[in-house]
Amino acid sequence: MATLLESLPYRDSIIGIGLDSDERDNPPTKFAAVFARAKSEGYRLTMHCDVDQLDIVDHIRQCLSVIGVERIDHGVNVSNPTNSWLKPRREVSVYVCPVSNRYVTGT
Repeated sequence: MATLLESLPYRDSIIGIGLDSDERDNPPTKFAAVFARAKSEGYRLTMHCDVDQLDIVDHIRQCLSVIGVERIDHGVNVSNPTNSWLKPRREVSVYVCPVSNRYVTGT
C-alpha cells in the first residue's frame, strides 16, 4: 500500500499496477485492499499467475472474481480444459511467455 500511495502524485504518468512474483504464500486476495484502492484511483490492474503453481486455479479465480484484473500474466492454466470455468471474459487479456513458462515448469 505504501508504494501505491507514493505513486499517486505521479498518477498522470502511470497507467496501472501489477503484482509479479512467486505466488507461494502470496495469493491475490492478500493484496485486495491495495488493488481496490488502485482501481478507485483509476489505475488499470494486472496480476502474475505462474504456470502450475500450488493453488494456481484458485489464484486465477481470485484475480478474475475478487480483484477484477484486466490482464493476467503467465495465465496459461486458464486454457486447461478442466478449468473451463476460468475462461476470461472478453475484457480480460491473458499473456503467456514461453521462455519463462518453460523455466517455471522445467519442460
